[in-house]
Amino acid sequence: PTDAAIQADDIARTVESELNRFLDVPRAIRVDEDETGFRMWRCDGIEEPCGGTHVASTTEIGQVRIAAAVADGILSVETTLCTLAAR
Repeated sequence: PTDAAIQADDIARTVESELNRFLDVPRAIRVDEDETGFRMWRCDGIEEPCGGTHVASTTEIGQVRIAAAVADGILSVETTLCTLAAR
């Protein structure tokens, strides 16, 4: 693997670890509209555009696996939701 691929993988592992630590703590998630009428989800100071399926708490999400790869100088990131049993 190239240095860029190794670095991308290290970053993916760090982000995955931090995200899963965040998801392990029960945190309420709410969905409401912003001032323009666009639906947003909000959780502990994080605000993101609504992308579809809703959950009431971070513990309903389970764990996340993140894979990163570099090919021809382009970084690709793949995120997978895992079941709670896969923890």
